[in-house]
Amino acid sequence: MTIGVSCTPESELSRRVRIAITPLPGPEAIAGSTRLKAGTATKLVLNMLTTGAFIRRGYVWGKSDGQRAAEEFETAGPRDAEL
Repeated sequence: MTIGVSCTPESELSRRVRIAITPLPGPEAIAGSTRLKAGTATKLVLNMLTTGAFIRRGYVWGKSDGQRAAEEFETAGPRDAEL
């Protein structure tokens, strides 16, 4: 399965992938800047996708990253770990 993220609707990428995610960030606040809002929108989409994947795989416990907490516990030892 292929997923594509593009801020341009009807783009070549959107036509070639199975799932197309196309956020519409709107016009730029700074004239002449072409990628500020698009880059931020793409980053937010990727953060949501990876967070969802981590939750689904069981790497998140409560509000912390379980994989990272487990690694810190193993490295620091039980007395020095901050969980």
